[in-house]
Amino acid sequence: MIFKDIDEAVMAYHNGYVHLHSRVGIAVDSMPDKPWKENQLHKILLTTVGKILFNSIIPSEIPYLQETTNENLTDSTPDKYFLEPGQDIQTVIDSLEINAPFKKKHLGNIIAEIFKRLRTTETSAFLDRLKDLGYYYSTLAGLTVGIADIPVIDNKQEIIDAAHHRVEEINKAFRRGLMTEDDRYVAVTTTWREAKDALEKRLIETQDPKNPIVMMMDSGARGNISNFSQLAGMRGLMAAPNGRIMELPILSNFREGLSVLEMFFSTHGARKGMTDTALKTADSGYLTRRLVDVAQDVIIREDDCGTDRGLVIRAITDGKEVTETLEERLFGRYTKKSVKHPETGEVIVGPDTLITEDMAAAIVNAGVEEVTIRSVFT
Repeated sequence: MIFKDIDEAVMAYHNGYVHLHSRVGIAVDSMPDKPWKENQLHKILLTTVGKILFNSIIPSEIPYLQETTNENLTDSTPDKYFLEPGQDIQTVIDSLEINAPFKKKHLGNIIAEIFKRLRTTETSAFLDRLKDLGYYYSTLAGLTVGIADIPVIDNKQEIIDAAHHRVEEINKAFRRGLMTEDDRYVAVTTTWREAKDALEKRLIETQDPKNPIVMMMDSGARGNISNFSQLAGMRGLMAAPNGRIMELPILSNFREGLSVLEMFFSTHGARKGMTDTALKTADSGYLTRRLVDVAQDVIIREDDCGTDRGLVIRAITDGKEVTETLEERLFGRYTKKSVKHPETGEVIVGPDTLITEDMAAAIVNAGVEEVTIRSVFT
């Protein structure tokens, strides 16, 4: 269906003619406040009723958000969503793929872009509107969780049997003197971790995107694949009170229910967490008091301490996986030395300069792998 303006589309939704996810056409000229490109004016925008409602709370300075790409957020709405008047809307709908939903990280990007352009006051107002819209439509959605929403993995027993067989081989090799106790322990725990990972992988492959638990996990609202795995896969290895990983895993999941022994094993960590919280509260309070005692007489009188030392930072990696990029670490820090292009020698950012998002991106794009920054530690 094609509507002349936002009000008509929303009225059709409230009267049951279209759904939130229905693809509809709306006249671009009915939204004059949005920053449309010249070639997009006087056309029909192909969107959904849900996106019309979502964009109604976004400041007019931000492009109409039709997809989760960074180009749409920072530049403009892609041209592929615009139709000439009289063009067959059904043909265009059939040719387009279904867009990915806006997840937690995408909402974070939108908030960051609004803050970058419009600063605090407008960002605060947008967050209030986002909260109200989210509460209202999540209430209408009526998302619930029941035991039937937790799937059953078909080949779980095969994966566990294979792990049992591998552990038996490891123990046999240990009894023959082919490996040390430490090697045996590492091999056994690694085997059970791999079995749990295999079950997680199987869960990801077979998950239904419309499953309420998957929706919560995938959107970033609550939980992650590890929590999902404990519900539907296996709980896996637990830590003893001394911090050492026990090599006997919990093979059951919460859907199947734990045996008495498995329940006993799993309570080690829970009890330790409760006692640590109680005991460490006093420690953290004592540390805070000592830090205040030391720092209360320190007075900063000069902007520059004059040190010639700095902190060299690079991307943080865990094996092959990058957990925090250099760009993320640089944003908001001050350079100690000039940052130069590794090939041309051109100065990208001068010394003692606050690194903005654009500067951080330029540094990374130039191929720079480490930067010396100012730090209170030096």
